[in-house]
Amino acid sequence: MAVATSLLVAAPYIRHLARDYSPLATGGSPDQIWRDAMGVRLAVPHWGTLDLGPLLVLGVLGFLALRARGAPRDRALLGLLGTAWGLWLAYEIGALVRFAPEPDEAHYFLRFAMALAAGAALSAAARQLEAWKGLQPGQGHLLALACCLPFTFPAYWDPPTMDRYFRLSQSPLPPKVQAYGAWVREHTPPGSVFAAGSSASSWIPVLAGRQVLLAAEARPPADYAERKRIERVLLTSNDPQEIRRSAGAYGVTHVAVDRPMREEYGDEVIGRLGAPLYKPVFESSAILILEIPGGPDTAP
Repeated sequence: MAVATSLLVAAPYIRHLARDYSPLATGGSPDQIWRDAMGVRLAVPHWGTLDLGPLLVLGVLGFLALRARGAPRDRALLGLLGTAWGLWLAYEIGALVRFAPEPDEAHYFLRFAMALAAGAALSAAARQLEAWKGLQPGQGHLLALACCLPFTFPAYWDPPTMDRYFRLSQSPLPPKVQAYGAWVREHTPPGSVFAAGSSASSWIPVLAGRQVLLAAEARPPADYAERKRIERVLLTSNDPQEIRRSAGAYGVTHVAVDRPMREEYGDEVIGRLGAPLYKPVFESSAILILEIPGGPDTAP
C-alpha cells in the first residue's frame, strides 16, 4: 500500500522527467542534460569521499551493520548503496570524456544513500547502548541523536568564516543599479522583455520583475543558440525589418546595454544603436536602455 501511494504521489514528477529529461529524446529540455559543465567540477574524487566527513565513516559502519543483520530491508538498502557508488564511479569515468548528464543529481543521490547508511549505523549503536546500559527502548536513540547535534547545520555552519558569498551578500546594491531597476519597474509595462547584458539580465528581473531574452549562461535554455543569434541581430544589424522580426520572435521590447554587453560587442557597435529604430529612454554610466517604438514586429 505504501509503495502504491508513493508511486501515485510521484507519478506527475515521473511523467515530467520521462517527457522533458529523457536521455533518449532530442531538442527542448533534454538537450540541457548533455550541456551541464558541472560534471567536470564534481568529478574530483574529493567531493564524493573526503568531503563527506563523518558521513563517510558512519556510512561505512552502516554498511557493515546492514550486512551483518541481513534482513530484507537491509538488503534493499545495501542494493541502494551499491547503486549509488556504482553511479558515482561511472560519473567519475564519464566526466573524463564529458559524458556526465545531470551530475549534481547523482552527487546528491550518493549523499542521500550514505545518510541512510549512517542512520543505520546510529540505530545499531543506539540498540547496543540500550542493551549495555539497560535503557528503555528509544532512550538509546535519543542519546545517539544528541551526540549528532554538533554535526547539524545550524551548529557547525558559521557564515562569516565559511560562506564565500557572505561578504558579497552584505554589500548594499550599487545606487546606479537600484536607479535603473526602479526606472524599469515604474516606466515599462509588466510584459516587457529585455535583451540585456549578463549583469543587467540578472538585476532587471529581480528589481523590476521584467523578463529577459537571456540570463547568465550557468543553466542555458534549450534554445540558447537561437536566443543568442537574436541578441546578435538586435545589437549588430543595420536592417530595421530584420531587427523587428528578430525582436518579435521572443517579444523583445527593450535593449539594455551594460558593461558586459559593451565588452562583448564593442563600443563601435553600441555607438550605432539608436535612431531610426531604437529610442533611448534611460542612460547612466551603468546602462543604456533603448526602446523599440511600437513594440516588436510579431507578424509571421
